[in-house]
Amino acid sequence: MRSTFSMDFYKVIFLFFCGLLISACNNSNHEEYSIGIAEKSLSADDIVYESHIISHEGDDGDWYENLPEEKRKNFITTLLELIRQEKVNAYKTSLGEPTQLPEYLISYKDVLDLLRDTVIIQGEVKQVPFNIQKLSQITFVENWKFDAEKLVFHKQVKGLAISKEVYNDEGLFMGYSRLFWVWFNKNKQ
Repeated sequence: MRSTFSMDFYKVIFLFFCGLLISACNNSNHEEYSIGIAEKSLSADDIVYESHIISHEGDDGDWYENLPEEKRKNFITTLLELIRQEKVNAYKTSLGEPTQLPEYLISYKDVLDLLRDTVIIQGEVKQVPFNIQKLSQITFVENWKFDAEKLVFHKQVKGLAISKEVYNDEGLFMGYSRLFWVWFNKNKQ
């Protein structure tokens, strides 16, 4: 008899809560909540992100070009020319982190040296021109401003780093290595 009472009690409690839930859902006097736009524009400084201009997808060996080789070559050539003309500053990397410290400033010749490969040909170590195809990642530093009324992002690129692919001795892709940073705010310093 005691167990029947317990079961009946739990059934009543269960039905009570179901009725309460149904009643709450059908209540037409509930308040509606909305979230208003707190600010008309939002800004964020020094957003750092990586963009693959060639992406390696999976183990099937397919490479997808986000920036075709000719455009990639033109981009790098233009960037190098801006460095040569001293319209932008180039900096060596500090553990890959963005830096504009004067002690990291490098010359156009230093940048060209970074764009060389060291290879061993018939037992001899040689410097060869860099394969532009290996420049496959750009890291951007940007300031963003979002106009909430117009739903528009305004982005200002402050600087970028060029990275090359890194392979182990067996030829397996290991990741990326940043070669140098370029900053576009030289005149603001």
